[in-house]
Amino acid sequence: MFNCHLQVLSYKQLKKLVKKQLKKNETDISLKRISVKELEAIPKGVETDVFRSLQYVTGVNFTADYSARYYVRGGDSNQNLVLLNGVNVYNSFHAMGLFSAIDPEMIHTMEFYKGGYTAEYGGGLSSVLNLITKDGNRTRYSGKAAASFLTAKAVVEGPIPYGSFIITGRKSHNANILKNFFNDQTIPIDFYDTSFKINFSNPNFIPGSKITFHGFISEDNLEFNNPLREDYNWTNSIFGVSWFQVYDFPLFSEFNYSINNFQGKVLPNYSSTREKESKLNEHKLNMNYNYILDNKNEISGGIQLSVLKTQLFIENLLGAYSNIEDKGINIILFAKYKLLQFDEFGLDVGLRYNVAGLTRAGTGFIEPRISLTYTPNPVIA
Repeated sequence: MFNCHLQVLSYKQLKKLVKKQLKKNETDISLKRISVKELEAIPKGVETDVFRSLQYVTGVNFTADYSARYYVRGGDSNQNLVLLNGVNVYNSFHAMGLFSAIDPEMIHTMEFYKGGYTAEYGGGLSSVLNLITKDGNRTRYSGKAAASFLTAKAVVEGPIPYGSFIITGRKSHNANILKNFFNDQTIPIDFYDTSFKINFSNPNFIPGSKITFHGFISEDNLEFNNPLREDYNWTNSIFGVSWFQVYDFPLFSEFNYSINNFQGKVLPNYSSTREKESKLNEHKLNMNYNYILDNKNEISGGIQLSVLKTQLFIENLLGAYSNIEDKGINIILFAKYKLLQFDEFGLDVGLRYNVAGLTRAGTGFIEPRISLTYTPNPVIA
């Protein structure tokens, strides 16, 4: 019986079992998974870029060779939702869209939904890209450093008692290489990003659990070194904790809490541009549950709670400052049923319900989801 085997499964064994099961009758027909090995094998421009790798996925277009902004099936680039370990990345680009703010060195797997995503995802009209970071080496300490014409980067990882860690960092050091893309014109870009992840799984502390702490910080500066021109600054910071739990019966749950901050500034110096500053602060809580029936079908559900605060500082033509603040709360319930007992047929039917939306009239909004696949033979699906 499946129940008996689940009681002795570790976190890694359960992950492999679920992954193996989904390959037989996968219901997420629009899902594309890209591993870190596939990412490293993709042809590079200046250097390997997470978003540029999507140009080899059908239905995804790029408007220029020097831009990392992608468009899915005719949608706009701002209609794509980018998640890092399930947390929204509000400023996902470096250098105003030339490169992704996510260093490939930190990525383990990319889950890309080009439409048709299931009930646990929402907020992206065109696509959802969930980037899952590496756990770190659990057996030995290691480090790596590399440099390209544009950036220098380093990675350190290794084991800790009952777990592992990984730390990555990347910094731009030379923007002259970009002259090849902009007709010998130099853009004074300067950026960095850093991330960390710590995993902890002690059977003597909480049996069947895995606790993860993760963080991500990035900053962009556009400085012209000219007092008559304005400068720009963008910062991103994400910190979160996750608790994955396997129980003594075929049920597992996941708890996630994150703090997300974004800030964008326009520094006028002595130019005619007016000072502006935008801030966003988000606290997000996710609780998801998944129950596996004896016939291999699954029942899933959860609640997603987001509390957002935005601030906008504006200077008008007369030099007067305005501070516009607003707060909002978003509560979402979702549930779905996955029919996986047949090898040739798979069905995923779910419902996503907005209990409280971020707009003034955004309550009671229902999003039904259904996807299915039929595979009569290994060649046709």
